[in-house]
Amino acid sequence: MSTKPNVLVLTGFGLNCDHETAYAFELAGATAKRAHINAVIAGDVREHTLEAGQTMKVDPGHIALYDPSVAYDIATVRGLKNVLFSGEGLFLASLKGAG
Repeated sequence: MSTKPNVLVLTGFGLNCDHETAYAFELAGATAKRAHINAVIAGDVREHTLEAGQTMKVDPGHIALYDPSVAYDIATVRGLKNVLFSGEGLFLASLKGAG
């Protein structure tokens, strides 16, 4: 059984074909991710693999994609201090593995 290849499609200022390129790779059977070249250079794009039962809580705006085996939930951040001073906003997403 073969696995889907992962493809990173770079985006940037003046580039306007990243959506079409990602779609073409997906039609060919790959899993395509798009990322701005500046985020790649800065090291802001990371991949995490969750073990069975492991949970990761993250800002919903920082999730690019996840495996279908990962459960996704979103909840309101509890506590006024957390909302005001955590830097994460009002909501956190929970991703529960494996995947």
